[in-house]
Parts: sequence; structure tokens; C-alpha cells
Amino acid sequence: MLIFGSTRETLPITVELDPTSGFPLLEEKDAILQYILAYLALPYSITDYGCGKKASLIIHQLLQLAIPPYAISRSLLLEPDLSVDALNNTDWQTRQHAMSVHNPLGESIDLSNPVLKQVMKEECPDVRFSDDAWTVNHYQLTAERRNSFTQTRSHVMCVISFWDQKRRQVRQLVLDPSLKKDGLFEVSLSRELVNCPEALLFSAPLLGYFRIDEAALTSKQTKAIASLGYESAELASHSLKEHHSLVRQLVRAPVDSIGDPDTWTFANTARLVEDNSPSDDAYFSRQRQATGEGECLREKVQALITAREHRRSDASACREALVRCADELNIRVHIARDAEWAAKKLQPLADLATQVVYFQSLETLAKKLASGNRTSESLHSTKGLQALRGLGVRLRRRIDQLAQASKAQDERIDARALNEHFHQATIATIKQMNKAGLTVFIDKVGNVHGLLLSERDREALSGGQQHIPDFTRESISHGSHIDTVNNAGKFDGRLGVLSGIEVAHTLYDLKRFYDRGEGYTETPRRVLVTAYIGEEMTFTGNSVSMPGSAAIASQSSVEDIHGMKNSQGQVFKQQLVKMLEALASAQNEQQIFLYNHLESNEPDALIDACSEPADFYTRHTYERHIEQGPVLDRANVPTALVDTIMGIHQEDFFITGKQAETAALLLNHQLRQLTARPDASDARITVGVTEGLGEDCCTENVYPALRWTLEGEMNHAGATPTPDRKDSGVAAGRLARYFLDWFAQCDIPSDIKDKLRPSISNLNLTPGTDRNVIPGSVSFTTALVCDSAHPRKMIGREVREDLTQTLEGYVIGTLGRRVSTGGEGIRLCRVQPVSYTNVYDRTRVTLDLRCDSARVTKACLDSIKDIVTSIEQECDVQIERRPQQDLPPFGLETSGQVLLMERSYGGSHNPKETEMLADILRGSILQFDATCQFLSDSNDGVAQLFSYVDSIIPDDWKQKQPRFTSGALHDTCNIAARAQCL
Repeated sequence: MLIFGSTRETLPITVELDPTSGFPLLEEKDAILQYILAYLALPYSITDYGCGKKASLIIHQLLQLAIPPYAISRSLLLEPDLSVDALNNTDWQTRQHAMSVHNPLGESIDLSNPVLKQVMKEECPDVRFSDDAWTVNHYQLTAERRNSFTQTRSHVMCVISFWDQKRRQVRQLVLDPSLKKDGLFEVSLSRELVNCPEALLFSAPLLGYFRIDEAALTSKQTKAIASLGYESAELASHSLKEHHSLVRQLVRAPVDSIGDPDTWTFANTARLVEDNSPSDDAYFSRQRQATGEGECLREKVQALITAREHRRSDASACREALVRCADELNIRVHIARDAEWAAKKLQPLADLATQVVYFQSLETLAKKLASGNRTSESLHSTKGLQALRGLGVRLRRRIDQLAQASKAQDERIDARALNEHFHQATIATIKQMNKAGLTVFIDKVGNVHGLLLSERDREALSGGQQHIPDFTRESISHGSHIDTVNNAGKFDGRLGVLSGIEVAHTLYDLKRFYDRGEGYTETPRRVLVTAYIGEEMTFTGNSVSMPGSAAIASQSSVEDIHGMKNSQGQVFKQQLVKMLEALASAQNEQQIFLYNHLESNEPDALIDACSEPADFYTRHTYERHIEQGPVLDRANVPTALVDTIMGIHQEDFFITGKQAETAALLLNHQLRQLTARPDASDARITVGVTEGLGEDCCTENVYPALRWTLEGEMNHAGATPTPDRKDSGVAAGRLARYFLDWFAQCDIPSDIKDKLRPSISNLNLTPGTDRNVIPGSVSFTTALVCDSAHPRKMIGREVREDLTQTLEGYVIGTLGRRVSTGGEGIRLCRVQPVSYTNVYDRTRVTLDLRCDSARVTKACLDSIKDIVTSIEQECDVQIERRPQQDLPPFGLETSGQVLLMERSYGGSHNPKETEMLADILRGSILQFDATCQFLSDSNDGVAQLFSYVDSIIPDDWKQKQPRFTSGALHDTCNIAARAQCL
């Protein structure tokens, strides 16, 4: 498989397109496959039924990669005999033209294995068992050497049109990991891959009809078409009715059968009955209505291909026509709907395949441990990684499931601490802990803890003979946070929690199925998994930094944490009680199992029923995180051990005055300029929130007034170095500065200029709710305010045009560049005139400053004093500063905590964040090995977890990236603060 190959592993953030046609360049094909395999953890090993759904998901991801809709199409393979007799024959070996593919599970799976059956019954209760196949919904898992297309008799594939620069021609390649996992392939090769030389090939543009692919006809098919009175070269000229009649005759399909094109939609050959739900009926009705709308693309795409290959002058016009057509069809919305529905329908299949692959890896792991081998030996072995891939596959499935539980109605992940989606995420996490054999506790601030205990330990605990700290003091604690920012990704924080559950679950399975005792030692060392609450600092106040870990490490009191508030003014304790009520309901319905009995309806009694946070303190913490992915990607390193965590200074600026919003943007701009200092080049400075306070004042005598929308990239404030940023807020600040300078220097007669003043207003950052998130986009208004009631007559069209063109040129020519070349990496979404402005005379601006030394922090804060003074003078405003928190830098090598950064893509605090399966697996192997070594160490002295992990990380990784400085604030900081005091 390519994901475990020997070539350099990386994911594309964007792919390079041919400038004329917009088709992706051919050399991008392997990178595109890597991207799909990383973002879509699909059960590719099962091919019969579900292929159209998988194709919809792949197409959706390709569109997310900015590949144009017209460069993507579908191809369909159809068995050449779909007569009544053939349809009744379900034995593929006796059908002359049956399609079949190699079954990767056929040589390794034993459906009669009692352990595998037990795993499947626990994890996939809807599976129906038989001797030769396991079935869930319409999906079948068999141990036969080949997978046949018994139900569908067809297979839908995704096709991408590439521009081959060497041959100067367009090449259409299939992207279908179900048929070929290690590369894309020619459409003609698909017949060989399904072992059916006479399979009929069809093609369809997005939202188009499946029509016979004339270029792919075999000689036998050409003769058959001629015998029916058709010319193969003229098929495109026939009506849809004639085409469908021809297909029915070719494959001898009865009307309304699976071989009748009248029953097909743009995405599938037929609707097979699922559960007859109204939602299914509505979905297929919408899909059928849209079928055919994309036919306009077919001829236009061919025209573009012809124009590009012959280098004709109308190639650009052909492309523009395709872009307009795709936009008018609203293709992205249709595909997004298809993908959402497909993902839900594929869930049972994904669960089934995940458990099979995991079981195979569990068997391998048990044998490896029995022979005395270390799991870390597999880190550099393609074969070794392949054999243990189930550990990564199941962890990835956990991540997907928790993401699904955390989504709002608009499908965005929003599990900010203690909101309703966080409640669901907490319940989902507890369910995973329950299945992993963990004894689960909820503490008085909302942390969730899972302890891996032996039966004797559990009996002692339930009998009151053992205190919780006796189990945790020397435990290894895997964890991080499950709370998110708004519109978050699925990996940030959660990787650390779910990977800990995966380790515990693997140890639990090894014990009960193979009598391995690695996780059940007689020493004080045990396995603990903790989901800390509030790491994203949704709630602030009372000098608390990250409430969950602060309570565990006794850095903050429970009372102080309960008094914190979020930006809506909600009090932590009140919101915590609401979550405990939700947990109590789930506990009462036996959805979850907690050690704590949440029975009372009284708020204080509910909290009293929870455990003390400090009972779960251990200095031996292990946290996996995604951060600074581009740094590790450039170094070609899967993971690196953090030895220093940057200090953090956060404060709010309250700006009062008529130019408060102008001052806010100038402040953002000048704060960023601090990173240009040689001693502060690695400092991370972020303004995540800028908001107007109080009532706005409307001004109508403005001209010109322009509403700007700039798009950057939402990312983690601490995790993203300045060169890798696309900070739309900073870009707005620079544009504001340029606008003011233009006005100061513009050639407007003084008698008119004296009656004008520049204004910046109605500033809106997105998301703009989190101080530790780089804003992904910004909107604001620039205007010239006139004392006259007739500003248009006074200013004139020439001034408006000069201003608009000058500012647009600055955005495109300067701000659009990368940070390293003097820009901000943003793009201009739009600029539009408006007729009035809404100005706030009081604004709040947040500062997030992270530095790797106290000296740099002090130097930056000294400079900020001067910046504030200069802005107060320039804008005639007053600025009040309110510090929020100060944390010094932490060194982990001496305190012993483990914080691992893993190579990732798409940013952090970003819905596009992801990690390659190979890296997820490597991190899991490293984590499991370190845990086993920690638990089995017979040294009576104080264990140093940092040194364990440092000794396991491969030397060539450490040579490329010896150690790592983390810019993000982590729960590890609070644990380290206490550990350094002991």
C-alpha cells in the first residue's frame, strides 16, 4: 500500500493545476491518492455494494482539494449478461462473465474463529453470522479468495482528468482504492481488475447520465452493437431513450431490473432497498431529479480537451464556460449532500471492516509479545506496519465516531466546553472507555477518567478497601482534551484521549483473549486515561489556566474553576450541572457506566457525587497532539518529542474613542511586527477576537464606502509559526494602515480634504470567538466620511476609482503573497460598495503571546507599552489593558512528562486537519511500546517517562528533528508545574 511505502510521505495542501485547462497535473496523482487515503478511512476491502457511496465521498474530497468539478467524472463497469437467468445465478464461478476482485481478507480471515466472533458481537451487534459470510445491512464479508458482485453486478468508480505535460495530452485515470490501493490506473485497466474482459464501460460527468464509453468498446461489443442496428461511432448522437434501449438489449436486461439504465441515477446503477425510511425516499428522489442536469458538461469538457491538446486560442474560453456551467449547476452542494448521506450509510460497513482488520493485528501483536519482541521494531518495517495496521485503523475509527457525536446541525464540529455537543462528546467518550474495559469516573470539574483495573482491584475499590490515589499515583496517564473550538477539526486534543483508550482497549483484549498481563501488573503502575476539560479556554477567569488539568494538579481550586465564565456570561458550575444531568440520564438508561452514582436532582448533590480531581494526579503523563504539521512535514519526520512548551501571556485591550475599530486593526498590525525582531522571530502573536461593544452609530454621508472580505486560514494560535500563517486579521490591519496612508498622501484639494476623514468600521473576524484561533476570514468597511450631505458630488468618481484600485492592488499584489515573501497569504474574496457604515466607539481586542523564554516575553511586553501609547495618540483613543493569564515556559525533560507532536495536515483548530494512517499507526505503536516498558520496569526508583519514549524514538527521526518546542498551551503544563515542585 502506498501509505506504508518507501517513498517520501506527504499530503498536498493544494494540487498544482494546468493554468489553461484547470486540470490537475499528472505528477500530482500519487499525492492526490495519499490525500484521499488520509481523509477517507473507508472499508475499501469490500467492493460489492457501496461503491457509489464511496465514489461520492471521494469526489467530495477532491472538490475540497480545489480540483474543478469538470475535471472529475464517474465511470461504471457493468457485467455483460444481466438476463433473468444470470440475475438468478448468485454463484459467480458458474457465471461466464461474472465480475470479481481479489479479496484481501480471503487468505487471512477465519470466520469461525470464536475470538473474532466475540469481538464482532461486542462492536457490531447488527452483524448476522453464517458459515460462509457475515452480513450487515447489504454488505457482506466473506473469507472466499475473491469478492464477487453478487448484488450489484456493477461497479462505480471516480475518474480524474489530468494534464500530462510530457505528452501534451489529457489522461483520464481512475481513483478507486477498492480495486487498486497503490496507485491510479487507466480506465481500460478496470476490466482486468474485475476479471471481466467484456464488462461494459460507461462514463458520466457529475450529475450526468451514464452513457456507453465509445472509446472503451471492445471489438466484440462493437460487433454486438452493430448487430442491433447501431453504429458504435454514432452512439453519442442517439437520444437517451434509444441509448437505454440499446443497453437493455446488449445485456439482455428486463425492464426495471438492475441492468435497465432507466432505473439508474447520476451516482448509482440502481436503488437497492435499504431500510425504506422516508429519508432514503427523499434522498433518492432528489438524486433522481438532479440526474441529467450535468449533461451540459459532457460536450464542454470534450471541447476543452480538444482545445488544450491542440493549443487553440479558445481553450481559456472553453474553461470559463465550464466554470460557469458548474457554478450554475450547484454541483458542490449536490455532492456534499451525497457525501453526507453516503457516510451515514457506510458506517455499519466501516465498523465491520475495522474490527476485522483490528483483530488480525491483535493476533499479530499477541504473537510478537509472546516471542519477546518489541512492537517498536515495526516502526521502520513496511511489512511490520502492515501487520499492525489495525491498531491505527481502529483509532482512526474512534476519531471519526467522536467527530460525528460532536457535530452541530450544520455538520460543523462545535464541542466548546460544556455546550450541548460537548455533552454528547463526553457520553461518546465514556462509551468508548466502557468498551475498553476501563472503570470510569467523572470528577468535580468535569474531567473524565478511565482506569484499567484487574478484577481484584475492582473488588477492592467497590468494597471501599482502596483509595483512588493508590491506583493513580504511579500510573501512566494517557490523555488530552475533547473540547474544541467552534468549527473545529477532529484530531486536535482528541487524538491524545482516544489513542489512550486504544492502548487500554488493546491491553484489555490481550488479557481476556490471549491471557497477556501487560496492563495488569502487580506493581503500583497502572494505565489511566483522562479527558481533561476546558483546554481550549472557553471559560476564563479567577487566574485559572486550563481548568481540568489545573484541578488535577492542584494548581487551582474547584471553587475558583466553578466561578469561571465564558464569553456569553455563562458560569462554569451551572453549565457543569447541566452536563452532569445529561450524564445521569445516560447512566440511568444504561447507555454509559460510571463509578460515580449521579442520582440526585440537586446541583450540589450531583457535584458531591463526583470524584476529587486531585485523586487522579500522576506525574507520568503521555499526550499525543497534532501541531506545527508543516514543520514536521518539511523535516519528513512522523513525530517529535517536545522538550519545551512556550510560555503564554494573554490579555484583553479595551479601546474607547471614535476611532476604536481603526485602533483595533492598527494594534493587530503592530503586534505582528514584533515578530520581525531578531530575538522574537519564533514568538507567536495572535489577535483571535475583535468585537464592538455597546451600541453602534450609523453614518450615511460616506463615499466611497467599501466592504472588504479577506480569506486566510483558520489555525492554532500557538501551533502555527509566523511563516506558516495566513492571518486574515493581520491582513486587515495592514490594509487599514495602507488606507490611512493613502488618504494622508492622496492628491485631493485641501479645501475638500479638510472636510473628509477616513473611517474603518463594522469589523468582523471569523470565527472571532476564540483567543487562541487564528481567524480564517475577516470583513470590515473602509470609508471616507464627509461633513457635507452630498459626499458623491464633493469627492467625485476619480477619487473613488483611485482608492478602490489602489487598495485592491495592494491586497492582490502584496497581501496575497506568502508571509516569507512579505505578504499574509490571504486572498480577496470580494469588495463591494455600501451606502452607510456602523461604527463602534468601544472595542475589545484579545492578545495571545507565546514565547520560548521569559526574556523574550518581557521584551515583547515592553514594546507593547510603546505600541499602545502610539496608537492612543494617533487615533485619539484610550486603551485599557486587562491581563488574563501568564504562564512561564516549561521544560519537560527534567519533569518527565511526554508530549509528542505528530505530523499533520490542514492546520490545527481547523476542520481540514488530518493525519496519514501511517503516522497514526506509528504513533500508536510507539505509545503501546512505551506503555508496556513503563509498566514492566522493575526499577524501584522514580520512573522517568520522558526518557522511556526518548529511547524508543528512532534515531533517524531524532537526527532530522532532535527535539521540539511547542507553541500550544497543553494540559501537560499544569502537570509539569506541579511535578517540578515535587
